[in-house]
Amino acid sequence: MFAGIEFLSRYIQVDALRFLLGSVATVTDKMHTVSYFKKFSYGLVPSELDEEDLDGQYFVKKEQLNSLKELLCREHHFFPVTYTEDSINPYMNQLLCELAE
Repeated sequence: MFAGIEFLSRYIQVDALRFLLGSVATVTDKMHTVSYFKKFSYGLVPSELDEEDLDGQYFVKKEQLNSLKELLCREHHFFPVTYTEDSINPYMNQLLCELAE
């Protein structure tokens, strides 16, 4: 599950954690997942360093990822990633607070 969340967030650039919080997963599973990514939040943040690998040979083309992002947002109610390396930690704290309520 963690790898899927990381892939969706980092490469597809949709907020998979926010989607998880709205799902039917148990509160315990949600807490464990958010707690894990609080420790390893760098795995969720899209990186400019990944751009060179999105060439269609080493990895898929960026255009394919963008198409999938549009589809997930339009038809499956995902939200685009809005956090950065600088804002991921406050965002993770916000998610943990929401779960605690």
